[in-house]
Amino acid sequence: MLLILVLNHFLWANQTALEGRWQQPCQNQVIREEHFDQGDVMLSEFYYLDSQCTRPLMTIRNEGGFSLTETTIDFTFGGITLAAEDDAIVADFNSRAVCGYTDWELHEEKEITGLSCALVTGGRPIKVSDAGQKRFGIFKIEGDLLYFGRLEKDYDALSPETRPISFDPRFYKKLN
Repeated sequence: MLLILVLNHFLWANQTALEGRWQQPCQNQVIREEHFDQGDVMLSEFYYLDSQCTRPLMTIRNEGGFSLTETTIDFTFGGITLAAEDDAIVADFNSRAVCGYTDWELHEEKEITGLSCALVTGGRPIKVSDAGQKRFGIFKIEGDLLYFGRLEKDYDALSPETRPISFDPRFYKKLN
């Protein structure tokens, strides 16, 4: 019984430590932000036209849930949306019927969960995750920095058996 109480306290402490907003600095024209709130999570990916992340291009939001152990974090996809944040990308998306839509408007989020989308001109369509799909990860918190597992060929987080085994050096910094 004492072991169960200790484990429950540790899991509660981990979940409490994760609560709030975490942001990854601008890297490769992308800023990522994770917002954890009592078992719910929202990942926002802000894509930019420039390397200083000042000219917005598009935003992808993943909403879902998560569960923890001492060192693992499992995500479950809920809904995924895409918004065009630049007039030129709106025109491009409409001309190519990105994700099957031809009515893109500036800053308007469209549901893309489970769709095939060619986000990049000339690129092949990629399958967007379905609602209910899971990803299996690892995490650690060091002070006000959050690290997740590094995705690799044999450790792609698509199953518990292919859960990452090392940490991605790209950290998130706690915002609040």
